[in-house]
Amino acid sequence: MKKKIFALVMLFVFALNVPAYAAYDNYGEKFQDIMDLIEENYYDKDAVDKDALFKKAVNSMLNSLDPYSAYMENKELENHFLVHYYNTSLNKVRLSLFIAIIFYALFGIIDAAFIPDFENKYVFIRYLLVIPTLIAVLAFSFTRLYKKKIQFVSACLVVASNVGVVVMTVLAPTSFSNFYFQGILLILITNYGFLRQRFIWATAAGLISSIIYIVVTFIYSDLPFLQALMNSFFLITINTIGIFIARHNERYARRYYFVNHLLTIERVKLRTLNSRLEAKIKDKASQINMQRNIVAGQNNE
Repeated sequence: MKKKIFALVMLFVFALNVPAYAAYDNYGEKFQDIMDLIEENYYDKDAVDKDALFKKAVNSMLNSLDPYSAYMENKELENHFLVHYYNTSLNKVRLSLFIAIIFYALFGIIDAAFIPDFENKYVFIRYLLVIPTLIAVLAFSFTRLYKKKIQFVSACLVVASNVGVVVMTVLAPTSFSNFYFQGILLILITNYGFLRQRFIWATAAGLISSIIYIVVTFIYSDLPFLQALMNSFFLITINTIGIFIARHNERYARRYYFVNHLLTIERVKLRTLNSRLEAKIKDKASQINMQRNIVAGQNNE
């Protein structure tokens, strides 16, 4: 009995919505007929792009409602997000590069103080290779091309800085080589936390840097096996934590952007409704004033 009642209710609901479905299908058929006519009869058939025509048609309908609404596909929304992410990240990336240059240069003083025999080699690595590269990237960040390459360049910079520290680790005496491991950790922290890299690029740069250190340490370094094993464990740990941090940061940035995007749309709608309401109130007020003037004129007569 209950099943029969439920079926009757569903049939009744469907019957109520049949006109809406029919109207929708009718509009869809009309639109499809127009698209077919354009495709068959337009003189330059190669210039007919159905997707572009559909998007323009939808945007024209939305523009007839108000000048603010627009139709955007997921790819367009993603591109808007990437532009927003770049604009909000640029100054932070520049600050991170500047700080990295300062600290990379200051650690050269420690090299000269504790390992004077290798001072010339370390000067070459720090001041003639890595630091000029950092400065070049910092200068490159003020160009338009950097916008398209920011993630790739940042990832390559992390790997290059790591390679510089790894080479110094191999060249250093056994008693000092493990001190450079802290430099690898600082690079990874910068990679995951401060360079504002997206999840995929931060993960790739962090893993590649760690693999280079582990392979080179076990093959070319005189570091004790147990110490190298412990360092590898710490690298795996910090990469695991860093990957979660990078993922969280990107998800938060996306959520923040899309929520603001929705709020902007709602604000625009609210402004549009307010302007229409104000126009109606003004029109109603003018009608009331006109009626008052007519009544006042009749009374005077």
